[in-house]
Amino acid sequence: MRAINLPERSTGHAAPITHVAYSPDGSLLATSSYDGSTIIWRTDEDAKLLPSARIRHRRLVNAASWSPYHPGLLATASADKTVGLWRVDPSGESFEQIGRLARHTDDVNAVAWLPDGERIVTASEDSTALVWELSTNRFLGKFSQHSGHCMAIAVAPSGQIVTVGEDGQVMIGELNNTTSLAHRGFPTSIEGCAWSPDATRIALACDDGYLRLLTPELELIEEFQLSASAIRSVAFADDGSGRLVVGSYDATVQVLKNGSVESSITGGRLWPRSVDTFGDHVAVGSFGSSPIIGTLESLSVINNGGPETHGPNALGFAREQVAVALDSGLVLTCPLSTFRTASFNNVKVCRVGRDPVLSVAGIPGGWITGSYSGTITTFSSAGAVQQVLQLGMPVPSLATQPGGETVLAGTYGGSVVVLSTSGDLVVEETFKVHDGSVKSISWLNDHQAVSGATDNAVRTIDLDGTVGLLWNHGNLINAVSVDDRGVVASASRDRLARAGLANSVDDLPLDLFGADESMKAVAVLGEGSTVWVIAGSYDFSIYGWEFNFGSASTLDARAGRVL
Repeated sequence: MRAINLPERSTGHAAPITHVAYSPDGSLLATSSYDGSTIIWRTDEDAKLLPSARIRHRRLVNAASWSPYHPGLLATASADKTVGLWRVDPSGESFEQIGRLARHTDDVNAVAWLPDGERIVTASEDSTALVWELSTNRFLGKFSQHSGHCMAIAVAPSGQIVTVGEDGQVMIGELNNTTSLAHRGFPTSIEGCAWSPDATRIALACDDGYLRLLTPELELIEEFQLSASAIRSVAFADDGSGRLVVGSYDATVQVLKNGSVESSITGGRLWPRSVDTFGDHVAVGSFGSSPIIGTLESLSVINNGGPETHGPNALGFAREQVAVALDSGLVLTCPLSTFRTASFNNVKVCRVGRDPVLSVAGIPGGWITGSYSGTITTFSSAGAVQQVLQLGMPVPSLATQPGGETVLAGTYGGSVVVLSTSGDLVVEETFKVHDGSVKSISWLNDHQAVSGATDNAVRTIDLDGTVGLLWNHGNLINAVSVDDRGVVASASRDRLARAGLANSVDDLPLDLFGADESMKAVAVLGEGSTVWVIAGSYDFSIYGWEFNFGSASTLDARAGRVL
C-alpha cells in the first residue's frame, strides 16, 4: 500500500481536516486529516492553538479518540485499514506507539472507548464494528454487522454501544449480549451519532438533512430538518446546558437548545464533517490547515482555520485550455501545452470564493464552477468573475452541453439542475435523478446525459425529465464518462470500472477490475468498434482495458493492465 507523502507544514495540516477531538481535560486537541496525519495541538484559555506532535498513517486519517480513563491514550482510525494506539505526553510534544489494530478489510471510520478503559470498538467501511483488548491488541469479536458502511460509534457511560451506517440502521446493545442487538432502520444514510451526557438520548446525523433524537430503546423522541443537504456530525455540549452542536454538508454549523436553533455559522473554510466541544468552545473540521474554533454561545470565530490548503478537486478542459479547481476557492487555468512542457509560466488564477471548488467546466468564453457552499460561478477566460448563482447545496459535478450554453449541475441532494449560461445565469429546470450525491455527469448528445451518484446507480437523464437506469455498482459511483459512439464507462468505490452501450440497457455491462482500492476517475477512448477504458484508482495506479463491443460480451478476468 503506497503511502500519502505530502510535504509537512509548520502551520498545521497540508489537506482538509476530517476530525476533531478534545482531550478529556481540554488541554489538547487532536485533528485528523486527508494528509495522512493526526496533529496534537496545545490549547490555552483563549482557544489559541499551537501544533505539537504529528502522528502518521499511510493513508488519510478519519478519526481520533482520547481515552476518558487513561490520560494521554489516543486511538486513530485510518483509511490504511488500521487503528493506531498512542501514548501522548501531557505537553502534547511527544508520543509513543503502543499498538496497531489490523483486521478490518476496508477504511476504518471511527473508534470509541468502552467504560472499562481496557477495550475499544472500531467501525469500518467493511460494514463491521469490531471489539479489541487494549493491553494485548487482541481482537475480541464482532459487535455489529451492517449491510453498508459502518460510519460511526458512540458509547454510553453505562456501556451501551450504538453503531450507525450507510444502510440507515441504528444498532444498540452491550458486549455481553451481541446476539440480540436492538435495531431500527431509517430511509437514509446515517453518518454520525452521539449520546447525551446523561445517556437518555441518542442523536443521529442523517443524510436527509434531519437530526433525530432517540431513546435508548430506539424510540423517536423528535426530529428536526436542519439542512437541505446532509447532516454529517453531531455532539452534545459537555457544559450541562443541553445544547447540541450540529454540522451539515451545506457548510453550516448550528447550535440547538430546547429544539430551537440558537446560533449558526456558514461558509468560509468550515468543513463540518466533525464537531466537538469543551467548555464554552466548539471545534470544527476545516478546509484550512488548522481547525476552526468558535464560542458555544454564539459560534463567534476564535481560530479561522489557518492558512489555506490548495488540494485539487476537479479538472476541466475546453478550447485547448485546462482548469484546476482547488480547496482554497481558487481556479487555475492554463494552456494544455503547459502540462506537456512542464513550464508553468502561463497560469492564470481566479478566486471564485473561500470554500472549496468541487467542479469546473468550460462554457463559451470562459468557465463555470460549482462549490461546496452551493455557489455556481462563471468567469471569463481572462479570469474575471462574471455571474454568481446560489443553489443551496454542494455541487460536485458540472457538464456543459457539447457546443452549447446549457450546463447540467449535479447536487449533493441528488438533483440535476439545468442551467442556461446564455445571457443571465439562470435555472431552467431541476430534476430529481438520484437518491444520493450526483458525483459525475457526462453528456451523451444534445438532449441526453449520463450521471453517477452515491446511490450506486448509473442513470440516463433526458432534458424532458425522463430518467433511466443503466446499471448499478456495489458502492458509490465516483465518475462516469461517455464518447460519441454511445459507450458509457463508470468508476466506483467497489473497485470496479464498468462499460456498456447507452442504447443497450438490456445487456449487462462489462466488468473491468484489477484495482486494489476505490476507482476514482474514468475515461473512454478508441474508434470504430475498438474501445479503451482508462481508470484511475486510490491505489495510485492508472489502469487500461481494450476490448471490442462487436465480438466480446465478457472479458477474461486477466484483462487490463497497469499503465
